[in-house]
Amino acid sequence: VSVGCDKQEWLQMPGIPRSVATNNQLAICANRFNYVFNLKGGSYVCDTACSSTLVATHLGKMNLLEQRWDPLEFHLGLGVSLTLTVGSFIGSCAAHMLSPGGRCFTFNATANGYNRGDGTSALLIKPGPQEGLRLAFLRGSQIGQDGRSASMSAPNGPAQEKCCWGALREGRMTPPESTTWDAHGTGTALGDPIEIGAVRKV
Repeated sequence: VSVGCDKQEWLQMPGIPRSVATNNQLAICANRFNYVFNLKGGSYVCDTACSSTLVATHLGKMNLLEQRWDPLEFHLGLGVSLTLTVGSFIGSCAAHMLSPGGRCFTFNATANGYNRGDGTSALLIKPGPQEGLRLAFLRGSQIGQDGRSASMSAPNGPAQEKCCWGALREGRMTPPESTTWDAHGTGTALGDPIEIGAVRKV
C-alpha cells in the first residue's frame, strides 16, 4: 500500500485530540489500510508535493516488478488532497501561485495562476496478464527531479523531457502512440512554457 499525501492539515482542525498518536503520524494514512484489510505487504506514504500520488503508484509498480524475494499479488496506490484550513491558501497567495480571478488558464497568455481543490484517487495494480475486471495496462512510468533550475520551485525542461522519454521507452511506445498528455499546468508565465516546451521536444 502506498499513499500520496503532502499535508497534515487534519491536525489543525478543532476538536482533534492531539494526544492520540495515530493522528500525529503521516504513515498511518497508509498503515490503516493494512490494518483494516489485513494486508501484510509494505505500507508507506509518499510526499513529493503535487506528484505524490504519481510517485506512490510508480513505486508500487517497482515493487511488483521485483518478485524474487517478496512476491506480491497486487499493489494499492492511493492519493488524497484535502484543503481544510486557510493556511495553505495564505501561503500560496503570498507566493502569487493562485489565480486572483478564480480560474486557471493553463497554456494561455492570460494565465495568472492555478486554483486549489480537493481530490482523492485509488489504483489497484496487478502484475502479469489479468482477465476479468482489468480496466487498463500500466505500460510504463518514470519519476525524476528538476535538480538545479531557475529557482527552487521552477521546472527544468530537459529533466521533464528525460522523464517522458523514460516512461515511453519502458512502455515500448513512440510519442505519436500516446494520444493524451496530462500536464502539471500551474498556469504561470514561468512554468507553462517550460512544461509545454518539454512535451513538444518529445
